[in-house]
Amino acid sequence: MQPPVAVMFDWCNTIVKTDKLDFAILSRVLTSMNLPHIDLSDIPSNKVELYLSCALGYRWKEAVNMYEKNAGMNINARSMSPNENVLELLEFLSHHKINMGIVSNKRGPNLRNEVQNLGLGKYFSVILGSGDTAENKPSPEPIFAALDIMGIAPSERVFFVGDSDSDIESAKRARCVPIAYDNTSIEGVLSFANFKDLGNFMANLLC
Repeated sequence: MQPPVAVMFDWCNTIVKTDKLDFAILSRVLTSMNLPHIDLSDIPSNKVELYLSCALGYRWKEAVNMYEKNAGMNINARSMSPNENVLELLEFLSHHKINMGIVSNKRGPNLRNEVQNLGLGKYFSVILGSGDTAENKPSPEPIFAALDIMGIAPSERVFFVGDSDSDIESAKRARCVPIAYDNTSIEGVLSFANFKDLGNFMANLLC
């Protein structure tokens, strides 16, 4: 495998530790959208986002915005913390002049505020969230947009690290290398349980 020219990351539960989906908020959002019949009780938590993006179709973006607006009343950047060894990986990639970006389904303004509040903005040349492009992950459009800003073409030398099925699908559709973080349920892709192991993998490619 060739070393990367760019590495992009998901945000929630990848770069930072965050609470799992608040199903009470999600239920209120679906009810307010006149969609109370959607039952999430049997859907694994790491697949809810992908399931809803398919089930809601064009209304998925509306649901994401409503969820983030409601969750933002209770969750702020100070309650978040970077995952273990993520700072070491970001420093390593920065030292080796690797372009880095964040592509998240969190609302763009909220996302950028959180990144800056945690002092991580210096590592990333592009930070895109929901509302910054016409479609969210699992569409490849946000990754294409981020790469366009970077001036880098999609290729197998672009890695995308994320914890959810929608991250992996988005990366595949964008013709980049998907890397699953802390998610053993995704088969057929590179997968790492922690950032220390991912960092060792990157070091073997770059050193």
